[in-house]
Amino acid sequence: MKIPSLRALALSLALTVIGAPATLAQSGSLNGLADDAQVNLLSGVPSVSNLTASHCRIGHNSSNATQMGVVHVFEIPPAILADSTRWFDASTYSARLTWINVSTRTADLYGLGYRTTPTVLASDAYVGPLDSSATLIKDNFLVPGMTNYTVVSESGVALVDYLNAQLAAARSAGASSAYVFFRTNMDATASWQFYQLGMTEAGGVNVPTLDYSTFSQPAWVSVPLGGGGYVTGIISDSSGADIYIRTDVGGVFRWVESAGAWISITDT
Repeated sequence: MKIPSLRALALSLALTVIGAPATLAQSGSLNGLADDAQVNLLSGVPSVSNLTASHCRIGHNSSNATQMGVVHVFEIPPAILADSTRWFDASTYSARLTWINVSTRTADLYGLGYRTTPTVLASDAYVGPLDSSATLIKDNFLVPGMTNYTVVSESGVALVDYLNAQLAAARSAGASSAYVFFRTNMDATASWQFYQLGMTEAGGVNVPTLDYSTFSQPAWVSVPLGGGGYVTGIISDSSGADIYIRTDVGGVFRWVESAGAWISITDT
């Protein structure tokens, strides 16, 4: 049955828009990459070190006055990057605190801008109360009084927002790979006060992890109506699998995905 030609709207409608049904949530766990490193500032000069170390430090090295920070690296799964409808809706970053020698200093957790390679850069080094060039994920992520050989974690909204911002930026740039970088650094260092975090090279319980879950945001696409005029209502079930429209003179139609067409349910 041909869809009736409907009265012209101010702008004749040749198309209407429907949403693709949301797919099931997906979850996973990522291990940090062996590209993790310690970043340093010595007399204001940045550097990268300890590329193969089993643990790295955040704080102050009194032997040469180096200010230290730690960067952990993760790859956004390529399947998530390639699926423009999929976004993070929960995440937990975890690292193992292998030693603490701190009485007064705290350390903050930042997310750095995504890159298409996992290389930690000397410019990643930072010490200070607020790095405006990075995303603050957790203020006071590490604090005095924490216990050696325990796991410290963060799973707040700021972490999810950071991951989605990097995902969006990578997709916008047409990147085929994307790596995210988590840096922990002190607001200010004090002589020989430091935290020590496990690195991927240590293996086992010392490997930093990034657990996540994602959801698929419905993609909206145009489909042919077969005529111009008024569509006075649209409704679907909660899954989006059954979609109906009401027209001003043509009755009610159901979208049939396999046929790619609207089928009248009121004509006999």
